[in-house]
Parts: sequence; structure tokens; C-alpha cells
Amino acid sequence: MSITSGSIEKTVVLQDIGNITKSLLEFYAKVTNRYDCYGLACELTPLEPNIVNETLLNLKNQDVRLRQITDITKHNISSCKQVMKIAQLRHMDGVKGKIELNDTELIVTTTLEKTLQVIHSNVKQLVEQQQSIFDILWKKAIPAEQKIREIENGIEPAETKVLEDPAEIFNHMKYVIANASKRLICSSSGGMYLAYNNFFDQYKKILDKHRRGEGEGIRWLTAIDKESKDLVQVFVNAGVRVRHVRVLPPVNFALDNTHFYATIDKMEGGKIMQSLLTSNEPKYLNYFCSLFEGLWNDGIDAETRIRDIEEGIDSANIEIIQNPHEALKHAWSLVRSAKEEILITYSTSNGFRRQLQMGKLRLVKETIEEHPDIKIKILIPRDEQITATIGEAKMECPSVDFRIYE
Repeated sequence: MSITSGSIEKTVVLQDIGNITKSLLEFYAKVTNRYDCYGLACELTPLEPNIVNETLLNLKNQDVRLRQITDITKHNISSCKQVMKIAQLRHMDGVKGKIELNDTELIVTTTLEKTLQVIHSNVKQLVEQQQSIFDILWKKAIPAEQKIREIENGIEPAETKVLEDPAEIFNHMKYVIANASKRLICSSSGGMYLAYNNFFDQYKKILDKHRRGEGEGIRWLTAIDKESKDLVQVFVNAGVRVRHVRVLPPVNFALDNTHFYATIDKMEGGKIMQSLLTSNEPKYLNYFCSLFEGLWNDGIDAETRIRDIEEGIDSANIEIIQNPHEALKHAWSLVRSAKEEILITYSTSNGFRRQLQMGKLRLVKETIEEHPDIKIKILIPRDEQITATIGEAKMECPSVDFRIYE
């Protein structure tokens, strides 16, 4: 049973080797303009590979367009290189079975309980549908030359994906951490609780490798507060280098030797994230590595931060305002809000004079009128005119204690 030339549209299912061979030969004989194959043509066929290759070579000599998609691995590179001499070849992960298309017909080859089975059809709608699917896959597939070069040079192909199943995320994280020799992490305390509850033993192994001179160990950026300081201390005691940053990025992220991972989930209480972006794209790695190093350089050592918290000193929340306009706005806001005491130190006498010209004493005077008992002390560095300047200021605000320092 087969589809003969000029027959009506029909689809046949073949399992007999003789019928399959006859059907394949008839299919190849009808190729006139194009031949497309998903899966290597020489695989899953009763025909000898040399017969298939010779058939395709003859088609090439007749200017037939030949395209094939397959899963190129280190085990089939040799046969793929032979195919590349005859047809255009592209790679796609996970190719299974085989689909062949010519101008008017379709061949689908599978194995059913170790038995070869072929579906042969000339139904126009079915052929056009499969041709459309092949064209979509062809656009997404990777050129064979690129894939073979990656395999031969040991290059892992770039891939970015999002995991959304919590069980899959958990298993992926467990595998990644177990095989890492370096971890750079920037996360909320929730991420640290997650690591402590589920992966702390794997983290200890990374740290043990680092002590033996293998890998770079673990560095962690987080916001340390009273609630998280004890957990942070556990990580520090284990050998993790931790620094405090006052404002964390909106994305929790981590990097190892080759991959980048990110989530916007807060992981409160150590809860597993609901989605995880993972990528080995160099652009992601470079950007987030640079971001991490910048935050790390500005961070405060965990031991210092924990000591400040325990001593009631909140030095980690000192903010440096680079923009002079914002700094002035912030300073004036503090003056307006004061009720009991104002302490002001100027780094230059000219800075004090500029403040006078901009009306700073007017704000001080208004504050005194609202709070008559407020204490105000102002320190100004000495220069030749500073005594006269202070005299003028004293006339406007006699209750202010102006003092000069060297």
C-alpha cells in the first residue's frame, strides 16, 4: 500500500519494511523543488545511509533546495559534517523522530514498541501545515557550523529562560549550588533564610573548596537589621563574606562562574521564589557582576554593622548626598523641623557666607521664634573676615552660639 502518482489525497500508515522502503523511494522520486527534513534523513529508515546520501546528492545536483534540522551532539558530529556537504543543516535541541517534506507529500517516521512506523500523506492541508511548522523551526534553529564550533571548543551555548515551577526551581538551585565554586549574591534577608533552611550544607562545601584554594568562595550583599543580624552572623562564622547595603536593588540576584540568576520575589521567611530567571548570556553576567562589585565596594562589613546595631549606633544609615541642590534642600528641611537643638558645622567660611546670602539665618530665626528654648550652635573655620561676618550674623540672631575653629 502506497501513494502513487496522480492518486487522490490520502494518508497511509506503514509498518512492513518492504512497503516502507517502496514508499520512501517513491517519495524521493517526487522531489522536484524542495526537500525539508526534521531529523537526519539517514536515521530511522530501512534504507542504507549511502543510498540516502546518494539520493540527496542527486537532488542537489538537480538544484533542489535541501534543508535539514537535527540535534547535533558530540556523538553525531561526523555524520552531520557529511550532511553539510550536501544540504543546509541547522541544530535544535531535543529533536525526536523524523519528518520529511517534498513539494506535495509528507513522511513521518517514528518507532512504536521498537517497530518502525511510517505515515505517508499527500493531503494538501496536512502537508502545508507541516511545512509551515518546519519553516518556523528552521528560523529558530542554530546554524550547524555554530553548534559544531561550540561543541568542539567546549563553548556552552547562550540561553536565557524563566523557571516558574517551585519544585523545578528548588531542584535547579540545589544542582547549581552543589556544582559551584563561586557565588556572588545580592538579596533580602529572605534569600538568606532560604539558603540557610535548604542549601547551607552545599554552601559549606563551596567555602571548604575556597579554603583549599579552589574557587572564589561566597560574597553576600544584604540589608542587615536587628531581625537578621543573628542569621548573618551564622553565615559570617561559616566563612561567607557579607556586607551591608542600606538600599538593595529591586531584584534579588546571584552569579556563579558561568550563570546569572534573578527573581523579584521577596522570599519572605525563606519561602521559595515563584519564578526564577536564569541565563548564561555574557551581557547579563557582565552587567550584574559590575553592579555587584559597585555595591560591594560601597558596602559596610557585616561585623561592623552588627556591632553598631548591638551598640545602638546606626552609622550605616548615614547618607551622602552628592547633588548640592538636594543637599541644601535637605539641610534646610532639618532646620525647619528642629525643636530642641541644632548643631551646624561649616567646612569653609565662604560656605557660611553663601548660606547667609541665601537666607539661612532667616530660617534659623523663624525656628527660634517657634521654639524659644531651642539651642543652636554653629562652628565656622577661621579666616581674616570671619569675625566681622559673625558679628553681623549675631546682630540678626543674638541667641545663636557662633564659634570659630582652626
